[in-house]
Amino acid sequence: MHVSFSGLTGIIFYTVAYMIQTFIFFICLLFIRDKSSNFLTIKISDLKHLLASNKLLSYIFAINLFSMAGLPPLLGFFSKFYIFIVLIQNNSIYTLLLLIIMSCISTFYYVRIVQALFFNTNSKPKFYYNIPYAISLILVILTIVNIFFCSFSWLFLDILNSEFYFYF
Repeated sequence: MHVSFSGLTGIIFYTVAYMIQTFIFFICLLFIRDKSSNFLTIKISDLKHLLASNKLLSYIFAINLFSMAGLPPLLGFFSKFYIFIVLIQNNSIYTLLLLIIMSCISTFYYVRIVQALFFNTNSKPKFYYNIPYAISLILVILTIVNIFFCSFSWLFLDILNSEFYFYF
């Protein structure tokens, strides 16, 4: 099996992008707690109170979920798109089709969570959110990177490519 330079760049790019998205996802989940019992959210339907309780957290959570689903112009779209381009260049059509099908299936679940966040709001806030300033600042910065990655994607890929040219 031959691993191309662009394939290695794509794998690292996708891994870094997904690590950022997963970090944001779990930080958001850690601050969604039931006010009465202080337990973490268990059901997706429990997220219906998030928009009324904390708008910033709900928007950051939704943007991150859309990025994980791979919607443009977010970071998740560019990482998946780069992998798709590499697979097309290497004539790996069956792998490409499998990844597209799996992306469509995962998109259904991500959009379902967003639906629970924004379209099931009919009651007063139930959750307790006490997000420290430093954590909210990190979430906002990572979300800005996630949203505006399309403006400076060339910078990250140039840095990644220059590092690999050094080793090869």
